[in-house]
Amino acid sequence: MKAKSKVAKTKAKSPAVKTKPGSALPNFSPRTFSLSSFAAMGSSSSGSPCPYQITGPADVPGLSEYFYELDASADPGTITWSVDKSTASIVFDNDDLVKVAFTNTQADWITLRADFQIDGNDTCAEKKIALVKVDVDAPDFTTPGTVAANPAGLAFFLVNPPPPPAVPTWVVTHDPGSDWAAFTYNGTKQAAESNRTIVSNGGGGGAAFSAKTKITLTSPAEKPTALQQIQVGYIQHLANSGSATYKTVPPKNRTITVPSLSTVDWLSSPSGPAGTDEWPWYDTSSRATGSGSGSWNTELPLLDSPSLPTPMIYGPEDINTAAAKYSFAIRIAARTLDTDMDAHKSYFNEGTSDWTVNYVWPVIPAVSIVTHGAAWTIPNTPSKIDVNVTPSAININAPYNRWER
Repeated sequence: MKAKSKVAKTKAKSPAVKTKPGSALPNFSPRTFSLSSFAAMGSSSSGSPCPYQITGPADVPGLSEYFYELDASADPGTITWSVDKSTASIVFDNDDLVKVAFTNTQADWITLRADFQIDGNDTCAEKKIALVKVDVDAPDFTTPGTVAANPAGLAFFLVNPPPPPAVPTWVVTHDPGSDWAAFTYNGTKQAAESNRTIVSNGGGGGAAFSAKTKITLTSPAEKPTALQQIQVGYIQHLANSGSATYKTVPPKNRTITVPSLSTVDWLSSPSGPAGTDEWPWYDTSSRATGSGSGSWNTELPLLDSPSLPTPMIYGPEDINTAAAKYSFAIRIAARTLDTDMDAHKSYFNEGTSDWTVNYVWPVIPAVSIVTHGAAWTIPNTPSKIDVNVTPSAININAPYNRWER
């Protein structure tokens, strides 16, 4: 064990200012504090167990970080926070609130402790935390589907602005992101135009992109069922771009314009959830919750075949060429189901890769237009995934997606 180190400041005691559960940063309190990332663990000065509690998740995945808070019934002056294992570290503290970061090197059984005085008497609070190791195997990425274009139809490609004095506004962030109907535009769509939709697997062969990955959860021996509180799966983000030229004299262009380049791909349709849609996971078949005890594993699939509606005219003139790209960031994510301090609302990156769809017009049939990245890149430190952003299915359709002239 490392010896305790203390950084203490003395200020008059005042009532605590609590953080709201799930807040990105807490509200600060003028109380004093003292911090030790690693400390020798004992009991209160009387030798009895710590009489106070610490609120926060008891079961956490590797490569995550969470807030913990001292029992509100305590009213201490100086607080010394500590953890007893190198798999955890205190990365933020403010009085009775700390953030603890967890590594993914091994499953572990960790004690988070707060030492303080009340009315001149030494006392303490402790929290036992089960760290569940998340192992991500090499992925199996394939691109079996081939491209084709659907028959001609109609689609929306332009919008009208709202009446003055309002300015065009697209909602691109909302908490929670599951409230898909909150992502709105304050104008209207223009009339539908001639369209050909390029389908990434329209020529058959299977999904345009397929991913399979084995994931293993391992609990510490002291709490073998901790893995039952850990959920893992795919969370996918999409950014899109592109342009087209037309047979005007001189040639004119139309360019894809969107309000956001960070969208989460969980909806099948911009009209709302259906079937296996489940925010923020890619779908219900692409996520799983640990079961049993000790160790558990599963192979998670992801199948995707995105399409691109393409305007066929500029005024009276036909399209000449078009090129567009869908760029996907695909992540293995993990979260705890523990609701203490709203911990279940945070999703953490356990591995990242990417894949792209490169659309062209005229379409070259019977070939794959998908390329994929390498194996998973594992982050070195906890990385929270932003899920309270525009659903991809909304961002790639009007009124969010416009082919501006």
